[in-house]
Amino acid sequence: MAYDLDIPESFRKTLRGKPPKSQEAILDAVNLLAEDYRHPSLRAAKLTGAKGLFYARASRSDRVTYEVQGGTIVLRANCSHQDILGK
Repeated sequence: MAYDLDIPESFRKTLRGKPPKSQEAILDAVNLLAEDYRHPSLRAAKLTGAKGLFYARASRSDRVTYEVQGGTIVLRANCSHQDILGK
């Protein structure tokens, strides 16, 4: 099942500030999320302490946070692995 994407301007702005390699990895992950947000390569998991939010692995160091609202995936942030862990 394919999902619609809701990509806020704040997500786009943060993405533009990333290095090209990170941008490519994040966009690949976003496209895969739209196809199947449970795809094993994303290593998706619930975000601890945030009801309804999940994160997916875009690369070794980059993560994408999102929530699923019906048939739409709402992207929240693209950040580093360390940001997700709160370190």
